[in-house]
Amino acid sequence: SVRGARELLGLDPLYVANEGRLVAMVAAEACPRALQIMAEHPAGHAAAVIGEVTHRHRGEVELMNAFGSGRVLDLPAGEQMPRYCGNPAPEEEVRPYPNDGGQQQRGNGSKVVALETTPHFSYAAGDATETYHREKCELALRQFVFLPPDFFVIFDRVVSSNAAYKKTWLLHTATEPQLEGDTFHADQDQGRLFCRTLFPENAGITTIGGPGRQFWADGRNWPMPAGYRTPDTTQLLGQWRVEVSPSEPAEQDCFLHLIQLGDQSLNAMDDAELVTAEDSLGVAFSSGSRQWRVVFGQKGPASGSVSIREHGKKVVDKVFTAEVQPQEGLFGLQAD
Repeated sequence: SVRGARELLGLDPLYVANEGRLVAMVAAEACPRALQIMAEHPAGHAAAVIGEVTHRHRGEVELMNAFGSGRVLDLPAGEQMPRYCGNPAPEEEVRPYPNDGGQQQRGNGSKVVALETTPHFSYAAGDATETYHREKCELALRQFVFLPPDFFVIFDRVVSSNAAYKKTWLLHTATEPQLEGDTFHADQDQGRLFCRTLFPENAGITTIGGPGRQFWADGRNWPMPAGYRTPDTTQLLGQWRVEVSPSEPAEQDCFLHLIQLGDQSLNAMDDAELVTAEDSLGVAFSSGSRQWRVVFGQKGPASGSVSIREHGKKVVDKVFTAEVQPQEGLFGLQAD
């Protein structure tokens, strides 16, 4: 029945997401023992050797059919069928699950490409390109700067293969965000978060969430199953989100945000201004006696710099590292 259904739908089982299967690569001499161990488990009674690593077709997989002829297994064209980890609730309508964003390559994972901590700032850069479909996304790079005790600067650079692929930056909040122009704030418990969109300029900023819309995607809400141990209304599930999109389509888009934290006595965000130069974007702002200037490169590998002044005197003036350094200095801790 499965074979008939896939043939009717034109699905190749080698290109459809599958769970509940183990593929193990072991040394040839350990293979008999590995099969024996697997066969002793109820779920492994059908364990078998399905292939071997050879010098033939290096870096590729060759399939052999029952007649002894072979073909190279190509990488999938287009996107995989969207997958869903779990089962729908009994009363839930059976519909195709949305592929909202194209992030279908999660197994490849993202990677940290730069990391640096000091008593004055902490910097990290991560490349998530491999988590998106290669035919859609050419670059997904995030740079993240923590400026103790209250500020975060987030710079995202995204390059798509087609300008028509809309890019959206989002931030989840536990409670309803209050949006005013390019800035919003949201409260949770005794804390308050402010966030300002510095770039893209003239961005479209919208809020999504609230009862019946907490998990909104692809034109509908995707609630937790009835009776699930965590109710839909649990704040830390992210009851709301703010979405930011450029006003015009482009293959490369950059997003620059400044976040300020405090308690609920913080009535307004400190002033900040966009810093633009050839091939770079950044932000300059001040709070109390301290001034910060953080700049990021718009081309090539993750790059940028930070300068900090206090009472008019230079405290830090440094180019961000391009390496992953040992974590050290932020809270008097050290770790490799």
